[in-house]
Amino acid sequence: MFLHRIKLAGFKSFVDPSTIVLPGNLVGIVGPNGCGKSNVADAVRWVMGEISAKHLRGGSMADVVFNGSTARKPVGLAQVEITIDNTEGRVGGQYSAFNEIAIRRQVSRDGQSTYFLNGRRCRRRDVTDVFLGTGLGPRSYAIIEQGMVSRLVEAKPDDLREFLEEAAGVSKYKERRRETENRIAHTRENLERLQDIRDELGKRIAHLKRQATVAEKYKQLKHEERLSRAQLATLHWRTLSGELTKQDRQLGERETALEARVTELRDLESRLDQQRAGHAEAQEAFNGEYRAALDAEAAIARSEENIRNLVKQAERVRKTLESEEEVRKEADRHLGSEKEKIETLEKDLAEGEPELERLKAEAVEAAAEHAKAESDMHESSSSWEAIGLRVVEATQVVRAGEGRIEQLTERLADADKRHARLEQERQKLGTGKLEREIIALAKAIREHDAIRAKLKSQLARHQLAVRDLGRHIEELSSALGGAREQFQDVRGRLSSLTALQQDALGKGEGAVTDWLQACDLTESPRLAEKLEVAEGWERAVEHVLGDRLRAICVDGLDTPLAGLAGLGEGTVTFFDTAAPNPDAPKVAGPEPEQWQEIHPEPLITDIVVVEPIKPRGVRRKKEKRWVRILRRIFRFRRRTGSQKAKRELPPVLALPAPVAPPEPAPTMPPLNPNPLHEKVSAPWPLDSLFAGVRVADSLEEALDLRPALKLGQSAITPEGEWIAANWLRAHRGAGAGAGVLSREREIKTLSETISQLQAEIEGWEYAMAAAHGRRKAAEQEQAKSEKGSIDAEQYHAKLQSAIAQRRARFEEFRRRALAIAHELADLEEQRVQARTGIGEENKNLAEQQAIRDRVIRERDAEAERRKEYQGRLAASRKRWQEIRDKAHQAELRMASLRTRHGALTQSRVRDSEQRKRLDTRCQELRQSLEEITPPLQQAKSELAEHRLRRQELESKLKAAREQVEKQESAVRESDQRRHAVSDRIESDRTLLEKTRLTRQETHVRREGIEEQITASGHAVDTLLAELPEEANEADWTARIVVLEQQVARLGPINLAALQEHAEQSQQKEHMDSQYQDLTDALDTLETAMRDMDRETRNRFADTFEKVNVQLGTLFPRLFGGGHAQLELVGDDTLNAGVTIMARPPGKRNSTIAQLSGGEKALTAVALVFALFELNPAPFCLLDEVDAPLDDANVYRFRDMLEEMSDRVQFLVITHNKNTMEILQQLVGVTMSEPGVSRLVSVDMDRAQDFSEAVAGAT
Repeated sequence: MFLHRIKLAGFKSFVDPSTIVLPGNLVGIVGPNGCGKSNVADAVRWVMGEISAKHLRGGSMADVVFNGSTARKPVGLAQVEITIDNTEGRVGGQYSAFNEIAIRRQVSRDGQSTYFLNGRRCRRRDVTDVFLGTGLGPRSYAIIEQGMVSRLVEAKPDDLREFLEEAAGVSKYKERRRETENRIAHTRENLERLQDIRDELGKRIAHLKRQATVAEKYKQLKHEERLSRAQLATLHWRTLSGELTKQDRQLGERETALEARVTELRDLESRLDQQRAGHAEAQEAFNGEYRAALDAEAAIARSEENIRNLVKQAERVRKTLESEEEVRKEADRHLGSEKEKIETLEKDLAEGEPELERLKAEAVEAAAEHAKAESDMHESSSSWEAIGLRVVEATQVVRAGEGRIEQLTERLADADKRHARLEQERQKLGTGKLEREIIALAKAIREHDAIRAKLKSQLARHQLAVRDLGRHIEELSSALGGAREQFQDVRGRLSSLTALQQDALGKGEGAVTDWLQACDLTESPRLAEKLEVAEGWERAVEHVLGDRLRAICVDGLDTPLAGLAGLGEGTVTFFDTAAPNPDAPKVAGPEPEQWQEIHPEPLITDIVVVEPIKPRGVRRKKEKRWVRILRRIFRFRRRTGSQKAKRELPPVLALPAPVAPPEPAPTMPPLNPNPLHEKVSAPWPLDSLFAGVRVADSLEEALDLRPALKLGQSAITPEGEWIAANWLRAHRGAGAGAGVLSREREIKTLSETISQLQAEIEGWEYAMAAAHGRRKAAEQEQAKSEKGSIDAEQYHAKLQSAIAQRRARFEEFRRRALAIAHELADLEEQRVQARTGIGEENKNLAEQQAIRDRVIRERDAEAERRKEYQGRLAASRKRWQEIRDKAHQAELRMASLRTRHGALTQSRVRDSEQRKRLDTRCQELRQSLEEITPPLQQAKSELAEHRLRRQELESKLKAAREQVEKQESAVRESDQRRHAVSDRIESDRTLLEKTRLTRQETHVRREGIEEQITASGHAVDTLLAELPEEANEADWTARIVVLEQQVARLGPINLAALQEHAEQSQQKEHMDSQYQDLTDALDTLETAMRDMDRETRNRFADTFEKVNVQLGTLFPRLFGGGHAQLELVGDDTLNAGVTIMARPPGKRNSTIAQLSGGEKALTAVALVFALFELNPAPFCLLDEVDAPLDDANVYRFRDMLEEMSDRVQFLVITHNKNTMEILQQLVGVTMSEPGVSRLVSVDMDRAQDFSEAVAGAT
């Protein structure tokens, strides 16, 4: 696995698309300062997922996009792509099968980055996961940028630990551990939320279970009611079946009469068929004669057509003969012309043959002369090439000498520059400024300690506020849960009441509902929905209106009347809201005659004998005793209100009593002036429904009013006790309108309650949201305080680090001054050696230049001779080509003459053959003309015979036509008689169809009932078998009434409770399962975390020991002695930091900060190489790591670099020529255009091969 290619476009100074190909393991990037070399290192770090602009030497991520220059505009997109060779499969996971992995990152001006893996868009984490455990990453030890070498050894223990973790391959375990901790935290939060939900569900299920029990009882009673209704429909079906049997018998009688009429019609049709057969025979005879006449006409036409065709054919043959004669004459003329042309061509061929032979001989002679000139020229070329090679060799020797002089000159110049730079550095070294900085930093540390204490106090206050808001949110959540539970209870109650109200108002009856939908009256309101009744008078209004509460309010009766014929079964009542308010009818309650019709045999418990009005002298005490009697009767009804009694007792309790002899009228008590309709309000007048009905607050008051009631007047109490002058009606059971108005009032009240609860819930939710917002703001303030505290701690650490660094630099400056003195002495010696070498090389160069000039003069003389040979060769080539061209032209002319002679000869042969064919053709045409005359004479004779035959056939045709007309007259008379009989059959058939239609209507009614029974889930045969023989519709109607009363006694029903109970129970089971799953998941995550911790400890400890061993081996190699080792900061291997302790030869420093810059660099290199020895990353990028090293240390550094290049690919950014010497390829970065970087690549191995080849040639 190695880095194969880097592509940059728009990234920092690389505005143009640039590609860096890395074919080897030692690739260098060189160039002057500021040309953009380090941008390559930033690009690699950035494409691998770096998100800190500071580490990319920028202020924001948009700074990596090219920002323009003096000559170029800014671009909007930066893009970097690296291609990694994965033939060894070191990258695992889903990309292990790819030989190459391309990773690309793009960023626009808005700072948003986009990542791609092998051309597919991905997340940043996907990119970082690719490199986990490989030693690569945006901040791994495989990428050492400028200044990072010293920071590496001075890094915090935790930061240095990260490098060892990457080398140990546990970085991915650490990442997984963080994920596991987050998952555990989330799992615990989910467990708390889940436990709250489970507790709430338990309370809700207990509440729903009670409602579900009542709903189940309701469903059972409704099932019995539906079964009874299905049985009632079956009884009706049985009645209709009897009617169908009777209608089938009547239908059979009428079908027998119809069959007699049909028999008579068939006899007439038989006679008519015979007459039609005779007519058909006559018609056939007529048709035969007619066809014969037509055949004769056709024969005449054919004869005439044959004669015309023969005449035309003779004319056509005559014209063809004339045309062929003309063609034959033209052929004779063409044969004479061809003969003359052939004679001319034969003469030209005889003259051209001698000239062609002469030109061929001259061409052979010129070719021999040209071959001799070419041979002379070849010999001259060999001499020329030998002299040219000597000139090149002499020139290369001179250039090599000049190159050595230039190298010595550059080395001298470098030594001069180095000498001047060291002198300048020695002058700049001073300790006064550092002393002042150390004093200032100590003062800043004391001031910052006070700020840190203040920030910690502020953080404690914010943490307390967050805890208080959390408790407040829990209180709000509890209140919101209570409101939601109340809302669910009210909504369930409303749902049950609405279902009962729909059923009570008749909106669930199938036939009536279908008819209303057909009439577009489904949405029309029922009367009960529009009434507003004074509180306490609902039962009285329900008693008076009864089924009329279900009346449908319509604006006029035109629409219902128009569709009334389509109503099959059922009862429907309409209330005309547009009708004027008529006068009150005479009687508001039932008439006495109607009681006997409704209940011809009432039971004794249903009868109340109403005595006639007593004379004026009757005592009040006597009248009060009647009231007590009525009270006892009503109490008896209540006590005996069992299901059996309710099935037997109808709701009516009054019958007329015998009238006593007339007596003087007593004094009438004053009549209550309050009519019942004043207790009711509606959008329309309701006087017609309550006419004559007065209100009484109690039964005693109603009895007091009774003497004053006239015919058609009545009084009613709030309990529904309805009394008139001669009747009393008291209702205690459930009926069609029982509880409708009170239920409607409760429905409206519950709807208002739901609206209020919804508003209350919204208020609690708003309060919850506000509390969450305040807690979030408090948490943000807490986070800011925490960040401020952390920043303060970091700043404090920076101050401590800065003061330590300045103290170390103070000591370093002192040592540096001594090192500069030694280095200046070495440089002076190098300068003397360079000057001596330049003098010797100049002397050798003069000698080689003289040799080169002599060889060049020899080359010029040979060039003159070569020019003379070239002239001779050109002249001979020109003469040979001219003669060859003339001979070729003569040969082409002779070939053309031969071709034309052959073509004319063949053409003359073909024309002769054509002449013979024309003679034959003319003879054939004359013979055809003679053969046409006999057939023409015969055709004229046949035409005369056919015309005689036609005259005979016309006479026979006339006689056959008269016979056909006679037969047609007989057929017409028989057909008229048949039509008369057919009309009588149609009359009988119409009567039969009417009978069938009546039967069909009965059958359809029976099928409709049968479909209703089937739709209810029952079968007619089964129901008939279950019904007793004495069953009748009246008994079953009474049974349904009893079931309705039992349903009404159940009270409010929450029909949704059954489903809600099942759903909530299922949800509870699901929640329990989730709770167990989360508990198991928590155990699994904790186990996984312990396993990862154990694996991390083991791997880190093993890596720590191995890196320590490698560091102890490599450090002496780089320093020529000394000792270095890693130490753990802390006892826990899982979290302990790492520090490095290094002592170069002869030193006893106590900290790494006391080392010089070069020593720190070598220490860092030793650590990096030790990490690579243990876990070599696929490639390593070193950015000017050798900058602080002197030549001796550079040689040791590059030797180790070259040794490790067998296992690791190195991309080295350097200015040091000693380092460049070992690199296999060099990539130059230039900035010829200001602000724009460009690439120049050189393969050092190929360059060295070329240099050796040139040296060998010299």
